[in-house]
Amino acid sequence: MEYKKYKRICILDTETTGVCWNIDAPLQIAAVIINERGEVIDKFNELIKVSRPIPADVSKINHIYKEDLVNCRKEWEVLPDFITWIVGNQCDAFLTYNGNIFDLPLLNHRCKLYRDLQDIDIFDKEKGLPQLDCKMDVTKAKQQNLFNLKSLGRGWKLTKVSELLGINTEGAHDAYVDVTLLKKVFFILDPIVNPNNWVNTKTTSSLF
Repeated sequence: MEYKKYKRICILDTETTGVCWNIDAPLQIAAVIINERGEVIDKFNELIKVSRPIPADVSKINHIYKEDLVNCRKEWEVLPDFITWIVGNQCDAFLTYNGNIFDLPLLNHRCKLYRDLQDIDIFDKEKGLPQLDCKMDVTKAKQQNLFNLKSLGRGWKLTKVSELLGINTEGAHDAYVDVTLLKKVFFILDPIVNPNNWVNTKTTSSLF
């Protein structure tokens, strides 16, 4: 199967100091650029030094502690490089998991905090790249009870969805691992729930 709507998709995820996109800061930004066959073209993965304390309950989930960030670059150094990387790879869409209401607004907001990045709109919902959210695929799949997804009830965690799809979730809650999980979930579910976005090809590639 080959995705026919976009040809250079940036799959991204962040780990942050909390759950408020307009207050909290990124601790890690990870992304991969894939082509229409799901083949990885390039990777980005960087921890970010923050000045504020990291809440203990946050570190318990993402396993990022302040001492891990001592030799890392600061946000104002990482964000321009991340944006340049996206643009340089000629991305034509973002793919996230629930990122339309968290990761992308957070990155857009963080850009506005820095004078040199205030005119950057790549993460903006209206002005930036098209935003695909794999959670919508999960919603459709749950409605059809594909892969027994209805058993999740109101659960939507990417790790739980991945497990039901038979995907190994070891290392989850690291942004780069979650990006990898998301790619696999998307290439399993989207061809089923959005078949018009796909075309059969003779080319095969290892997505897993």
